[in-house]
Amino acid sequence: MSTTDNLALAELRMRLRDYMLGHAHADAARMAALDLPGWAVAARIELIRRHPLVQVLDDELLAAIASRVIDPGTEARCLALRLRDVERDIAAETGQGGEGGPAAGARRPDLPTTALGQMEATLALIARSHLGFETLQTRHSDRLDFRDCSVWSIRAALVEAYEEGWHAAS
Repeated sequence: MSTTDNLALAELRMRLRDYMLGHAHADAARMAALDLPGWAVAARIELIRRHPLVQVLDDELLAAIASRVIDPGTEARCLALRLRDVERDIAAETGQGGEGGPAAGARRPDLPTTALGQMEATLALIARSHLGFETLQTRHSDRLDFRDCSVWSIRAALVEAYEEGWHAAS
């Protein structure tokens, strides 16, 4: 380490001690409870939290990212690939929902056209990720059009659909 690096490190240590001293007056027990890994995670969380896309994440998810349990870059790449596949599937479909059962092709007339495409993409993504359907288009094959699904996968699909609707409405 060079002399300049040593001076910068010493200045950082002095600033940290000043912050700690000020915090100790307010809540000494809480400050002392943080060990070195806890301090490192807390510092990374605060750096991450400043990113506009991350400001909405809760502390538990931020802690997982900060401790490198989850890699947001990898997750973003996977999501981009999944969305691209879903968009390609929707573009390949000839109708707005295929033929088939009584609910096939059912639409809410009050949804704008742009929302219909987004809804189809979201539904296809949920069906693929939670229920194992490659597409929601009717393919006239029991093997392709029907699945045995666990209640927890159906619940997860419904919860994700509800959350997507909640976020779209707000």
